[in-house]
Amino acid sequence: DLEECDQVHIDDVSSDDNGQDLSTYSFATDGFHAAATSANLCLATGVRGGVDWMRKLAFRYRRVKELYSTYKNNVGGLLGPAKRDAWLQLRAEVEALTDSWLTHALKSLSIISSRSNCVNVLVTTTQLIPALAKVLLYSLGSVFPIENIYSATKIGKESCFERIVSRFGTNITYVVIGDGKDEEHAASQVNKQLVNFDPSDHVTLLPPLVYLFFAGKESCFERIMQRFGRKVVYVVIGDGVEEEQAAKKHNMPFWRISSHSDLLALHQALEFEYL
Repeated sequence: DLEECDQVHIDDVSSDDNGQDLSTYSFATDGFHAAATSANLCLATGVRGGVDWMRKLAFRYRRVKELYSTYKNNVGGLLGPAKRDAWLQLRAEVEALTDSWLTHALKSLSIISSRSNCVNVLVTTTQLIPALAKVLLYSLGSVFPIENIYSATKIGKESCFERIVSRFGTNITYVVIGDGKDEEHAASQVNKQLVNFDPSDHVTLLPPLVYLFFAGKESCFERIMQRFGRKVVYVVIGDGVEEEQAAKKHNMPFWRISSHSDLLALHQALEFEYL
């Protein structure tokens, strides 16, 4: 239902939600899918128009938000026993082949999340709904609140950076973590210069901190900045050119993750509070 009307953020259509009780609501028979298929009115922003249609769209995003909040610490409860066991086995095999990449990443994310003055923000080029599913499947829901996840599929990473700064403000430190020029470029645009971190250096950053993990376009920065404002520190973490460019554009420190050793270095820097 939501594939053709992707949103940047889970709350983008919340203003169209009238708060109706959905406990007995039938998504299968409310006519949303048929109307969406026949209307073919989806705009670049993911909005089709029509009060009734937008209300039904908002209901679906509210339901997604409820599911995410319910199962963010227990995706097995959403999958069921059989699928859960199969997925856990597959994940274990992936971990073995990647030298425990996910385990180390989760450790770093958990350290950041445990700090009272720090938050994790994820920007991805994956559409929002599939991105949320991936976060849950990889047990990252506990370290990425759903309101801190942005999809840059339609607007790009740079716009996402701007939204993030607008949200958190400018009086904080943003650290952009990524592995490419795109993240660096987007981060540099926040304050018009790029700050590179060497994991071997002892770097002390002024709190509060906002850590940005990128898997998508730089324009989501705008929205993230819009939400958190400019009085925080943003750290961009990513693995591509786009994340690096986004970080550079917004003058955000950029941490490249392109190998297993990079991930271990990030974990060590967080563990010893260098970052």
